[in-house]
Amino acid sequence: MDVKELTIGIVGSGGDGSVTCGELITRASARVGLHALFLKSYGPQIRGGESSAHIRLSTKPIPSQGDRLDVLVVFSWNEFKKFQDEMSLKTGAIVIHDETMEPDFANTNPLGANFDAQYIHAPFSELAEQSAGTTLSKNMVMLGVLFDLFNLPYDDLCTLIQRRFKKKGDDVVASNMNAVEAGRHYAQAFQNDFPIPRLKYTPSQTKMVMAGNEAIACGAISAGCRFFAGYPITPSSEVMEWLSRELPKVDGSVVQTEDEISAMNMVIGAGYSGEKAMTATSGPGLSLKQEAIGLASMAEVPCVIANVQRVGPSTGIPTKSEQSDLMATIYGSHGDAAKVVVAPTCVSDCFDVTRKAFAIAEAYQLPVIILSDQFIGQRMEAIDPLDATLPPVPDRKQLSGEALATMKRYQLTDDGVSPTVKLATPGGEHLVSGIEHDEAGKPTSSFTIHEQMNEKRFKKLEGVLKDFSLIHHCGDSKSEIGLIGWGSSRGAIEEAIESADILGLAVEGFVPEMIHPLPLEDLNAFIQTKRLVLTVELSFQGQFYRYLKSLVDDPNKLHCFARSGAKVLGSEEIVCQLQKMAQNTAIAN
Repeated sequence: MDVKELTIGIVGSGGDGSVTCGELITRASARVGLHALFLKSYGPQIRGGESSAHIRLSTKPIPSQGDRLDVLVVFSWNEFKKFQDEMSLKTGAIVIHDETMEPDFANTNPLGANFDAQYIHAPFSELAEQSAGTTLSKNMVMLGVLFDLFNLPYDDLCTLIQRRFKKKGDDVVASNMNAVEAGRHYAQAFQNDFPIPRLKYTPSQTKMVMAGNEAIACGAISAGCRFFAGYPITPSSEVMEWLSRELPKVDGSVVQTEDEISAMNMVIGAGYSGEKAMTATSGPGLSLKQEAIGLASMAEVPCVIANVQRVGPSTGIPTKSEQSDLMATIYGSHGDAAKVVVAPTCVSDCFDVTRKAFAIAEAYQLPVIILSDQFIGQRMEAIDPLDATLPPVPDRKQLSGEALATMKRYQLTDDGVSPTVKLATPGGEHLVSGIEHDEAGKPTSSFTIHEQMNEKRFKKLEGVLKDFSLIHHCGDSKSEIGLIGWGSSRGAIEEAIESADILGLAVEGFVPEMIHPLPLEDLNAFIQTKRLVLTVELSFQGQFYRYLKSLVDDPNKLHCFARSGAKVLGSEEIVCQLQKMAQNTAIAN
């Protein structure tokens, strides 16, 4: 049975190699030009414990992780129970499990005895012991089974395995290759037992594989960032790890600070000196940075902060995704702090949006927050190569020569952007501080000047909206039903609109990447053409819904679907909500 798409789930204990296998499947598929999306998931611990891999492969672009699995591989059913809420299976799915580790499966099957699936009780551990001399290679046996059964690119897998274990010596390479081959031979016994969904594709140009956090780091270097300061925190740490390897190659610097507060203040110092500078963090770290973000806003210092959201509050679930930092990001800090919040919607967006974040920060001299989340940050996608030839973001406009004689660092201007000067330029001495100040930077307690300066700082946001249009539209523009979401919800929204259309329900989607300031003119125009609008998000309180209701012209059209995170948003649940909303409103009318 030939198919053009395949979704695979793998679950096991720490050390079973579930995540490694997911990455190898993704990279091998990308080598033959397949579209691939790989999501890894862990328990609440940072290291060790249970883990899972969710891989979706297709001959066409993949908007989201997909709702249900075609294939489930289980190394441990006890660990599977911890991910069961996140791993729904299609009817008739193929379930492959290690019978060596679970001999009593008939009595312990957590899927239920009546669940419609085809089971393969594979002796992964036994075959690994026989072929490689260690049960540790059972994940290689499993890969051999998968690649043979489902027609995945076996030669490319072998190439990747040889590269991966090359440093460990020829014996290690050989034992892993033996294990893969043992799995391949074992799988051939099942080719005719029941229908196997074999992926049919024509090899094409190789795609690159990248995670969202890596794309943010890459976008920062492309934009011209040359200074990063940060403190490790899941799930944003990969941004710092990637930059610590790559930034020194372009004469940049990375500093791991003693805490989040220090990191933010170092970035402000670097930004003040003229460098394009950034930091990265997650929810608890953002809370600690809020006072310094207010300083950057008041002092009008360009800087970029990437916040990769995780489940909160407090320590929450560090390894899983949520969209519940929205209000803290937009309204956090004290006083009326002017700043910009942008939200990428996929891995390639992380690169583009990061470049735009630096462009906004430089042009308007304020802090810009990139609001990503764990689902985007740590998932891997096969994407087209990024454009490495893009020029750096232009530097902020700076005065020199005679113009310095009349310079006022905080001069009131039509667009709110004041003249600035490169640090240590003779004649360009000026005052900068976090206290309210007049145009020359001198401290003041005047109500009149405070009002003028607030107006000046927030006037910049008007220019940002005019210069940067960051909106995704999808679906039927003539439909009466609208769907609004943000960030990583975009993929599920796009697939939900396709599914709803098949069911006879026309829907148009609106996904802003510019979260603050909101593109209200476009948003109100979108809502005006709809009879009903559903907002979707992973926030128990419905933070995005509440945010929109406080700003749009016709809030009564908005309906809300919001739930907690720790489970990725699926298209099926959105379609279900759309149908309910449409039916209920039709009855009411």
